[in-house]
Order: sequence, then C-alpha cells, then structure tokens
Amino acid sequence: IKKFDPLLSMDFPESKISKTLTERLDEKKFILLFPESRRSEKVWPFFKELSQSLSKENSFNIVVAGNKQDQLFPHTIDLRGKVKLGELPNLIKRADLVISNDSAPLHIASALRKPLLALFGPTSSAMYGPYPLNSTRTTVLSASDAKIDSITINEVELQIKKLIS
Repeated sequence: IKKFDPLLSMDFPESKISKTLTERLDEKKFILLFPESRRSEKVWPFFKELSQSLSKENSFNIVVAGNKQDQLFPHTIDLRGKVKLGELPNLIKRADLVISNDSAPLHIASALRKPLLALFGPTSSAMYGPYPLNSTRTTVLSASDAKIDSITINEVELQIKKLIS
C-alpha cells in the first residue's frame, strides 16, 4: 500500500441517529460515557460517581451509552440499549468528549478523531490503545498496577478539565 492516511481516520457517512435520539440530545454540548467492556476487569467501576460529579460541575449534558442497564445513572441522558450499532459512530461524532474503557467505542472515537479519555487497566494502551498514540486529542490513563479501579475519580476529572478547556 503506497497511499494511505497515516492517522487511519475513518468516516461513517451512512451512520445517522434517529429523530428521537436527536431530540433527546437537544443540540447541547455533551460528554459521552461508555461504562462497559466485554471483560469485567477492563470496566472502570466509578462511572456512576463520575456522571454525578460531571452533571453538577459542567454546562455539558452527560450521556451514557452501551448495552447493559445494570445501574442507574441519575442526571444523565441514559441511552443504554437505545442506540443501534449503525447509529453509534454518529452519536460519537456528535460528542464533545468521549470517556471510555478499553472497548470498541474507544476505538471508534479514536478513528473519528474525537477528544477522548481512554481508561486502561489490565491491557496495554501501547499495544491496544487509541491510534495514533501521540494524538493531542487523546488522553490515556493506565493503571500502574494493571487494576483499572486504581485510576481515581480525581485523576479522571483532572484530565477531563484539560480536554474540555
């Protein structure tokens, strides 16, 4: 391959979200949270507390997306189970900031060059993290002991402030 975009950016021109979802987002800026991952050891357990803190401190809406509705996320627009796979890239594209565990939405956000805070525990962000590794739009927090719950809410909030300022 001689000609290619070295940033590996992608576009999903067919991805659209429904009118109902568009109305729920209300054209206001939003931070998009993805609190899930296929492997439980890759799930940062403090998304609920983070969503509560963010909803108090920001002019942004807080949107939660994913599949499982296993805990309540008060003060958010909870879209878990309501976004089809084909709509996901468009939802991510509309976000002002994406916060995600090591999961597919993290990689879609990276490919769309969205501001991204990526949380890593047992997996290596150097091997499996967002691309390119030196992107100024991406911040990676990796647990030094490979346990994702070692990443504190304070660390995450500090990085969010840097990314949205």
